[in-house]
Amino acid sequence: MSPLHSSERDNICALVRSHFQSPGHLQLRAIVRSQVVELLRYEDPRRRDLDVICPGSAAYRHALQPYPYEWENIPAHIRRLPTEILVHIFSLHSAADAHTFYRSSHDYRTELARLANVRLLSLSQVCSRWHGIVMNTPTLWSRLQLNGVLWVTRSRWNKTIALLTSALERGRNALISVAISDDRLRPPLAQVFALLAQHSHRWEVATFSCSFNRHDLALLDGKLPCLKRIEIYAPRRASRALDFLLGAPHLIALTAGVEVLERSSTRIPFKRLRKFVCLTRVPSQIARAISVTPRLPDGSHFQLAFYVDRRVLTLRIPPTTTPISALGLLLMHQFGQLHPAHCQNL
Repeated sequence: MSPLHSSERDNICALVRSHFQSPGHLQLRAIVRSQVVELLRYEDPRRRDLDVICPGSAAYRHALQPYPYEWENIPAHIRRLPTEILVHIFSLHSAADAHTFYRSSHDYRTELARLANVRLLSLSQVCSRWHGIVMNTPTLWSRLQLNGVLWVTRSRWNKTIALLTSALERGRNALISVAISDDRLRPPLAQVFALLAQHSHRWEVATFSCSFNRHDLALLDGKLPCLKRIEIYAPRRASRALDFLLGAPHLIALTAGVEVLERSSTRIPFKRLRKFVCLTRVPSQIARAISVTPRLPDGSHFQLAFYVDRRVLTLRIPPTTTPISALGLLLMHQFGQLHPAHCQNL
């Protein structure tokens, strides 16, 4: 979809804000306006004696002033859309740029706006109803994407932590999707990960394209009751044991490098997985990855991602019996950084 020109965007904004009303509602509009005129009559200086006879009447009039103007726009078509439809529209608008998070380079201002969810905040400024929907719908704040540029310097830490805290509070108890990446594959800021770990009981999906300290992962032990899918794209030197997955009873999809199998083969709950994506960097690891397939349950999906060179043709992979129902192969001809966008079934 091509981006809207400024004139088209202005026209759409004008239509949304126009509060067009059908002829059938003109009578209601006239009644509301008559009440506005009636209310203004009491502001006449000649009626100041009313404040003496009835103390507090001025305060009541002041409190009533906003209501006629708010009710005048009630018949507008945009105001008659059900809240559920608006929430769905807001969710699609908020997620429109989610795919750009997995690009190779990141800009600080862009990632700060993503964390603040500026798209949602802009919608909240249209009218009081939209503001209430945005701020009181936890599921709209369920996607958290953080890149390492947000904590490169100490001056950025406070902003990042403040925005993350605000997003977590607005999400209340809704399930969340957490994604952490770093262009240099460095570990996340300890304070940021600790804050996310405090809400690990809400994690439903997790994607990591960075290194990890063992201490960080220990914060997740036994605290992932809702986790269903996790993807780990980490350099070989950063692969760590996935012992914390034992505390994820509902895990059904796992993406990880073959190095993890060498450290955590007995700790991964293969029998519960419905999908397992294994990433290999050298052809010699392919046989190790395929050897895991017999441990998968019946009907599961196994996907193998590897780089192709001449050595693949000379490999002698022993035959294996497997219960998998689908096999996905991703052939990566050029060596590069692994990202979630690369792993697609071909």
